[in-house]
Amino acid sequence: MYWALATFAKLTKFILNTLKIGYGYTFPGFLILKLFPNSLGYYKNLFPKGVILISGTNGKTTTAKLITHLLKESGFTVTHNTSGANLPSGILTHLLLSTNVWGRVQSDVAVFEVDEFHLPALVKALSPEVLVLLNLSRDQLDRYGEVDTILSKWQKCLAGLPATSHAVIDATQNYLHSVTANFAGTVTYFEAATFKPRSFFEQFSASNIAAALTCGALFGLAEDVMLDSLLTIKPAFGRGETITYQGKSYHILLAKNPASFNYNLSFLLSTKSTFDQVIFALNDNIPDGRDVSWIYDIDAKALRQFCEGKHIVVSGIRYLDMALRLDYAGVDMTNLSLISDIQKAVAGVRADNCLVLPNYSAMLEVRKILQGRKIL
Repeated sequence: MYWALATFAKLTKFILNTLKIGYGYTFPGFLILKLFPNSLGYYKNLFPKGVILISGTNGKTTTAKLITHLLKESGFTVTHNTSGANLPSGILTHLLLSTNVWGRVQSDVAVFEVDEFHLPALVKALSPEVLVLLNLSRDQLDRYGEVDTILSKWQKCLAGLPATSHAVIDATQNYLHSVTANFAGTVTYFEAATFKPRSFFEQFSASNIAAALTCGALFGLAEDVMLDSLLTIKPAFGRGETITYQGKSYHILLAKNPASFNYNLSFLLSTKSTFDQVIFALNDNIPDGRDVSWIYDIDAKALRQFCEGKHIVVSGIRYLDMALRLDYAGVDMTNLSLISDIQKAVAGVRADNCLVLPNYSAMLEVRKILQGRKIL
């Protein structure tokens, strides 16, 4: 049956790509899960070196890409949801697209970033050998509830894993330690402070790199080899990514919740990064959550300092909410433009270097404008 499902997924993706509707990285899996809810379980034991799942509010895309890169550079073949589609539908789609004509996987190991709310379902379906837990912060409160809700679900799903499994956890996130209370496997902690950055990207992603190095060590990778491999990696999708469009450079730093927004501001201020123009893009689509009150957890002082002397454009569905937040933070509103339509905001850029700070669906929209298509 699975060869037929794989064929269906590949055909659906081909049609979507041909019609330039989207990439086709989630829709096939969405349809198949409606018809066959237990489809993911088929792949549980098909990877010789096992499955690695990475989850957390922030950093899972970058960490998953880093782990994949390190493993590939060391000779492993890897299946990885490179598109960032991290719900069950996206992961199933990627598995189906990665199989041969007989519906069989051809990789040593699977590396998947997973949405924090859906982690328990993926853990149950795929029984990962390694589970990387990065952090949790208030995000999409209308969909997921408070952090304690997710922590409780994580603790229950870890209790169901066998003693042969491994959990890799950020040592600085004390609240995460409780999720291993009933975990029978091995716990390994990592910390960003143990890694010494050598470049802009490494400084920006130090915590994610520390997690990836810790995970790689579980697969027998030597630290010096992994550090050399880092020199050849590019930023993850929408996370420190630079896209050239009509002769201008757009630098995208995803800012989808208070933690990621504050981290970006701290990083930009500490590195004295300068841009000719800045676009704040805030949506409240389903992937974002309808509640955008989190913007008031952004550090007001850092926001004001960063905006000082810059031409600021505020865009997106909730552009007025973002503009009000900037006003309350003490940002000079005389040098600020309000353009609700993101496409018009991007098209109106006159500077050679533009920084874009979007939340999730706004980031997808910006990338669609700059590259001509979106994820579906």
